[in-house]
Amino acid sequence: MSLLKVNEVQNTSGNADITNVGKVLQVVNSFTSSQVTTTESDYGSSPTNTGLSVTLTPSSSSNKVLVVIHANFAGDGCRINPLLFRGSTSNRIDFGVGNQGLMDYGLFRDGNNAFRFSFMYLDSPSSSSAVTYNLYFSKHGGSGTARFNKEGGTNQHSISTMTAMEVAA
Repeated sequence: MSLLKVNEVQNTSGNADITNVGKVLQVVNSFTSSQVTTTESDYGSSPTNTGLSVTLTPSSSSNKVLVVIHANFAGDGCRINPLLFRGSTSNRIDFGVGNQGLMDYGLFRDGNNAFRFSFMYLDSPSSSSAVTYNLYFSKHGGSGTARFNKEGGTNQHSISTMTAMEVAA
């Protein structure tokens, strides 16, 4: 049998009360069935807004925000680059893997059939002011059209969702 004895445990802020660390403090969800298409391939300066966003106001600047995205894309002769922004398009979230903020470099599915893209990101916004997360996309390669919430050549569309959860630090 092992025994661990300590005088005090503190969180990263130096507070000895760690009873709430890791707890989800609030959840904000949004969804859209809006259909968006683009032939724009410049994800660096002019990506296309899907209209899917959430806004959350953290209760402490040391807390984190878990962003969960379930989005539907289709590509007609092209790949798709989804991007996540915190606030304006000048604040693209960089995932530190040399991909310039892309959540995936060129999602691809042959033909016009839509596919489900799911993604989670634990953000440290370092703010207790309102934070908005926005999903953008662009096409990658090819000469076709990238679609959000719409299959090519049909009137069928779907619903995409974004959830933000404040996690106590």
